[in-house]
Amino acid sequence: MHKKQILLVLLILIVAVILVVLLFIFKPQVEKLAVVKKIASVQIETVKPATVKIPVISRGTVIPRTSVTLSAQVIGEIIKVSNNFENGGFFNKGDVLVEINPLEYQLAIHTAEAQVASAKQQLAQAKAKASQAIANLKALGAKRLKQASAYARHEPQLAEADANLKAAQASYAIAKLNLKHTKVIAPFNGRITKKHIDLGNYLTIGKPVADIYAVDFAEVRLPLSDRQLALLDQSWLYQSSSDINKRTAVILKVEFLGKHYDWPASIVRSEGMVDQRDRLVYLVAQVKDPYTIVSEYPNRPPLAFGLYVDAIIEGRAFDNIIKIPRDALRNEHHVWLATAENTLEIKKITLLHKGIDSIYISSGISTGDRIIITPLDIVTEGMKLKVINAKQNKTIELENKLDSITINSQLRNNAQ
Repeated sequence: MHKKQILLVLLILIVAVILVVLLFIFKPQVEKLAVVKKIASVQIETVKPATVKIPVISRGTVIPRTSVTLSAQVIGEIIKVSNNFENGGFFNKGDVLVEINPLEYQLAIHTAEAQVASAKQQLAQAKAKASQAIANLKALGAKRLKQASAYARHEPQLAEADANLKAAQASYAIAKLNLKHTKVIAPFNGRITKKHIDLGNYLTIGKPVADIYAVDFAEVRLPLSDRQLALLDQSWLYQSSSDINKRTAVILKVEFLGKHYDWPASIVRSEGMVDQRDRLVYLVAQVKDPYTIVSEYPNRPPLAFGLYVDAIIEGRAFDNIIKIPRDALRNEHHVWLATAENTLEIKKITLLHKGIDSIYISSGISTGDRIIITPLDIVTEGMKLKVINAKQNKTIELENKLDSITINSQLRNNAQ
């Protein structure tokens, strides 16, 4: 029994060896494909240094230049309000927004007028008595006049009457001022943010009447980092920057009801300190007449306060700067060049600024260098290139991707 098992095992081993030999002999032949070297097609841009102004991008919210809270300066019942005395209502300088019952203050003027008249009469009497006292003293002799007291010459009485007249006149002026304050008058052309009272309310001194703002100028606070500030003209640092001819230009971009609009503005000042929370400096851009319709843009909506805007600030001029598309930047600090022999060269550059669509290079490349602006998946130093023109660029990226896929596929097949 033991010998039969050994023979069975040997038989199985022999059959297995025969099968392996047969499989090896009759295995299918793998077709080997040669790797086709594809030359990448690229579009280039020949660079030339120039003097450029680099725009600085910031954002902010539109706010009024002037906003105040109107308060009551006298007490009384409100008997009349303006038709425009509503939240969002417009008004002009000098408009009467609210009127308080003036009767009490009109009566106060009559009382003050009577006090003035009485004080004038008392002063006249005091002057007459003083003149008579001096005449009597002179009649008694020069020595007696010289020795007479001030009271005997009626000098204190005359001073008191004169002071009483001035006090009465001051009371009269206050009464007229109080009567004037029964009308709450708009101090400028503006708009009402929020009204705090209405017809029939009783006002006390200092009670808020309405929050208002002027519509002559709009302002936007623009936060900027130290790196951004370095790109701007520095006139805003000095008092002379208030000169309108030296102000830095700004374009405010607004989106309203799905459409985009531009508003010209200018930098009028900085806020004079670095924000301790984010270490940013705030510059203030100003727009004149944000609610006025201009003939050039009849359909542009007003620059309403509270809108969020993008700001493009005009930068100062830099010499010998090369500007290229941002897509041409590789690995943050490198670009690809096409050499005279149409080979690829990787060049390190020094960036002055990286914008949204463009980058600005201060050193690393020179006049006449050809920057590759076409993206490539596989890049090696010295690889061959095919430089094409802009019209051919429509199909370059697709061709390069297909070439990359083909090469990778062939490499995988050869590895098998």
